[in-house]
Amino acid sequence: GKNENCVWNYDSGTKTLYLDAKVIKGYNSSNGSHPYLPAYTVQSSGSILYCYTGFEHLVFGKNVEEIVDIECTRGYYPSLKTIEFEEGSALKFVGDYTFSESSVESVTLPSGVEEIGYSAFASTEIREITIPASVKKLNDFAFSSHKLESIVFEPRDTMIEYHYAPFAETAITSFDFNECYFDGDTVPDQFFTGCGNLTSVTLTDKITKVGPFAFDSCYSLESFDFGN
Repeated sequence: GKNENCVWNYDSGTKTLYLDAKVIKGYNSSNGSHPYLPAYTVQSSGSILYCYTGFEHLVFGKNVEEIVDIECTRGYYPSLKTIEFEEGSALKFVGDYTFSESSVESVTLPSGVEEIGYSAFASTEIREITIPASVKKLNDFAFSSHKLESIVFEPRDTMIEYHYAPFAETAITSFDFNECYFDGDTVPDQFFTGCGNLTSVTLTDKITKVGPFAFDSCYSLESFDFGN
C-alpha cells in the first residue's frame, strides 16, 4: 500500500507489517481517538482500507529516520511481538510513547539511533535491551518496564545524556554507573524507583549527590559501592 505518509506492505504468511518513509508519523482515526500506524490506503472511492492489526512482526525500512506520534499499545496491536529495522537503517529518533504498553517482546535498536523518547519502551514485554554506541539521550521512563532484566551498553567514546527514571520499575538486579557512560555528578530523580529486584549499585567517583526518590522502593538493595 501507499499513502501520503509512507509505503507499506503486509505479509499474511509471516504476519509481518513493513513500513518505510523518512518520518513514520501516526495517523488518527476519524474521531481522532488514537494515533495508529499509518498502514492504510485511500481508495479511488475515497474510502480508507486499513491494514490488518493482528500482525506479529513490525519492520521499519532503512529510510526511516524518525518514528513519532504513534502509540502501539496492546489494545490496538495485541499480537505484536517483535520490532526490527532494515539493514542500513537511518533511524535517529524513537518518539514519546511509541511502544509504551505494547506486547513487544524483542527489539534490536539499530546502530545510528540517537535518542529514545519519553516512555518509548515503557511497560513492554522486553526482557533485555542493548543500547547502541550512537545513543546520545535517554528521556524520562524510556525503558521503564517490570519485565526488563538486562541492560547492555555498547562500548563508546562519548557519554549519554540521562533524564530521570529511564530504568524505573525494571527487574534488573545490579547496575554499575561506570559501565553506562554516565558523566553527571548527581543520580537523576527516580532513576531506579520501583526496582524491587535491584541488589547492588556501583557509583562513579564523580557522583556526589543522589536525586529525589532515586532508589525509592528498592527493597532488595544490599550493596552500595561509592567508589572513591
